[in-house]
Amino acid sequence: MSLAPVLLPLLAVALLLAVDALVAGEAARTARNPRALAFLLASMALLMNASGGFALGLLALFAVFYITALLNYGFYRNGLQPELMTAIFHEREDIFLTLGGNLLRNLGYCLLGGGTFALLGYLQQRYAAGGIWPALLLLFIFVVQGVKAKGIHKFKPRKDLSVFENTFRAYQGFLFHAIPAYVSGANVQYVDVEERIAPAADSGRELVVLVIGESIAAQRVSAFGYPRETTPFLARMQAEGRAQVVEGLASATSTVPATIALLLALNDPRDINGLRQQNGNLFRLAKRSGFRTHYLSAQRANVVDRIDLGDVDDMHTLDSDDAIRAGGERGILARLAALPAQQKHFVVVHMRVGHSPYDHYRKVVPSLPEVGGDPNSLENYEQSVRAVDCLLEEMAAIASGRGKHWDIFFTSDHGELFGEEGLYGHAMLDFAVARVPLAVISGDLAGAGTPWLARAEPANHYDLSCATAAALGWQVSRSGEDTGYVNGIGFAGASGLLTYARKPRA
Repeated sequence: MSLAPVLLPLLAVALLLAVDALVAGEAARTARNPRALAFLLASMALLMNASGGFALGLLALFAVFYITALLNYGFYRNGLQPELMTAIFHEREDIFLTLGGNLLRNLGYCLLGGGTFALLGYLQQRYAAGGIWPALLLLFIFVVQGVKAKGIHKFKPRKDLSVFENTFRAYQGFLFHAIPAYVSGANVQYVDVEERIAPAADSGRELVVLVIGESIAAQRVSAFGYPRETTPFLARMQAEGRAQVVEGLASATSTVPATIALLLALNDPRDINGLRQQNGNLFRLAKRSGFRTHYLSAQRANVVDRIDLGDVDDMHTLDSDDAIRAGGERGILARLAALPAQQKHFVVVHMRVGHSPYDHYRKVVPSLPEVGGDPNSLENYEQSVRAVDCLLEEMAAIASGRGKHWDIFFTSDHGELFGEEGLYGHAMLDFAVARVPLAVISGDLAGAGTPWLARAEPANHYDLSCATAAALGWQVSRSGEDTGYVNGIGFAGASGLLTYARKPRA
């Protein structure tokens, strides 16, 4: 009797666990659940005992699953979640750019994973003896488990499971729940929110700048007590009474939905009237108040695809501006410094520094010492936060040169995790990802919209949008402000959202 049907699955499990052990880290390796090993053993046994083209095709599909998991580890440093499947499609350029920062290591992972499955395919083709039914059984298990799963789009990867099983579960959630929900809108339940947008007293502002940072986590801001000095400028401005800096919550855990909420002054991402009519569109409000409007972004233009840009006079993005493409935020600073005098300006600046690979700060703020090493390390990230602080200082200097009637509002689209709750990166639907700084720096802080950032606990993106609107001469309010929302990666709550109570500050 041939031992191949017994030995080959064991070999398969050993090879897959070797790849898993290289990637997952010591904490994950020591937490392994016996069920994860049994799952791998059963899966590989069924596959290795199958034969025929169908079985080889299914094995190739599993190879895609596993290599996807390796790519995810290279970018997010943790197992897949269904919402991260969406992020992989949205941020594919960023992911491969980040992987390139440790090209040999990540290429080695993927080659090892791909080579493992190539070897298994060869052995399966040569020694399989069970016919097609084992592969059909495994496919049946995949479908049944996926269909019966509830709320899987919110699940977090488990450290006691293998990379393979977490990826298996993520694909189930993505294929059987996330995609149908995105297509049908099943997870989106629009709500009617009463909005009140009315002219307010003229703020007298001649320059209003809304700066949207990228992946700046409140947990890494020294102005909030982080031991590494990452934001000395913000801390100094606050100590001198020229800035208000508070910790708050982002409106989403991914760039696009967070930007939508910020620029439309939305509290609830399911606010159908706010999304469609865009009466709170900050560009529109600024234009109606006599400001010349500008959108200067080191990101791609598709970030604001859902925003009505009809009231934007001057738009420069990574796609369209050679200076920004070459120098990133350096090009934006040049545009900001060149704004014509004797005219009111509203400027939205969308940064890129802070996104992985975090060593991008070297090109934008070359005066900062280089950390070196892994571009995706915490040390490089801390230096990128420091670079953002330097850029804010330069923006404030440019604004000060125009007089005292200016405000710079600053936040980040979302935060970034480095092991908190076992998670890395962003896009996961978790309050820890949503922790961001909220700040206003002003030439005349007493006349700025600071009461908006102090009106409720916790403060959030919506408060900053209302403060920006006030600087533009508008009063914005919406019903249901006693509840705050953190949207997932999907539009209008399509991939889930978190809610929290907001209390008026004493």
